[in-house]
Amino acid sequence: MQTTTNRILSIIFLLVLASSFILGTQVTTTHSERITPNTGSIKLAVKPKRLPTKPLPDFSHIYNTQEKKQQFFSYLMPIVKQVNNEVLVERKNISTLSQKSSLTNRDKTYLNKLAKKYRVKTSLDNHAKFFQRLLIKVDQIPPSLVLAQAANESAWGTSRFAVEGNNLFGQWCFAKGCGLVPVRRDGDASHEVAKFSSVFHSVESYILNLNRHAQYSDLRAIRFRLRSNEQPINGIQLANGLLGYSERGQEYVNEIQSMIRFNNLASFDKNS
Repeated sequence: MQTTTNRILSIIFLLVLASSFILGTQVTTTHSERITPNTGSIKLAVKPKRLPTKPLPDFSHIYNTQEKKQQFFSYLMPIVKQVNNEVLVERKNISTLSQKSSLTNRDKTYLNKLAKKYRVKTSLDNHAKFFQRLLIKVDQIPPSLVLAQAANESAWGTSRFAVEGNNLFGQWCFAKGCGLVPVRRDGDASHEVAKFSSVFHSVESYILNLNRHAQYSDLRAIRFRLRSNEQPINGIQLANGLLGYSERGQEYVNEIQSMIRFNNLASFDKNS
C-alpha cells in the first residue's frame, strides 16, 4: 500500500513539475514578444481629438460694444487654437520625417497626402527642397490675425454670411449652390459666399487658404523668415501679406493692423 501511494505521489509530482515548466515557458515567450521594441519605425504625432463646436451665438443682441467684443473673442479663440494645433501636429510630423535617412511606403503616403492638401508640387526625390516647401506652408496663423479678420469680415459675427453660413471670413466658392449669393454681386459674376456646417470648418478653411493659396505667398515668406530668425510669429507683420485678400489692398491691411493694436489682440499670440 505504501509503495503504491509513493508511486502515485511521484507521478503527481512529475506532472506538476512538467506543467510548471510548460506554463513558465509560455509566459516567458509571451512577455518577450510583448516587450521587443520596433526600432525600424518612428511613431508620428496624432492630431488632438476635436472638441464639439458650439453654434455661433447671436451677437446682434449684445448692445454693449466691449461686451460684444469680449464674447466674440472668447467664443472664437478656442476654435482658432484647436485648428492651429492640428496644423502644428502636421508640421511636427513633417519635421520628424525630414530627419529620417530613408522613408517607408507609409511615410511617403502620408507626405504625399500633405503635399496634395497644401499644393506642394516638388517631388519627394528632391528631399531637402520638398521638406522646406512643406514647412513653409504648414504652419499656424497667429490668433491675432484670425480674430481681427473674423471680426472685420463678419461684422463681429452678425453678418448674413456669418449667421446663415457660418462664414466669418467672406470666403468665396464657385460651384452653383455651394453657398449664399451676394445681394450686390455684379451681373457677370458667378461666385457665391461659401456656406459651412460649423464655424470650426470656416476657420479651418480660412487657415488652409492662407497656407496654400498663391495669393498669400508673401504672408508665408514673412512667417518663415520670423521662424528662421527665432522671432515670434505675430499678426501685425503677417498682415502685410494680405494685400490680395481685399480689393482695398493696403487700406485693408492697415485696417486689420489697427484692429489688432486697438483691441490688444497680440496678447492672444503670446498665449497660443
